[in-house]
Amino acid sequence: MDSNELKIVLTGMLDMLGADKKSHNVPALVSQITKDLDSSHDGKVSKDEFVKGLMANPSLRALMNPFN
Repeated sequence: MDSNELKIVLTGMLDMLGADKKSHNVPALVSQITKDLDSSHDGKVSKDEFVKGLMANPSLRALMNPFN
């Protein structure tokens, strides 16, 4: 997924959690998540990179899990 798709996923998760998007810097979060998860450095996060990255990062895993 590219940064636009990641932004859509992240915004959807924040909506589902009822989070105030104004208090979150979504573009900065997208940039940081891409930096953290894009192990191939191609500017995209593959499904495999996404899953491995979330499994290795408890903070990201918590952010993406609406059932905490």
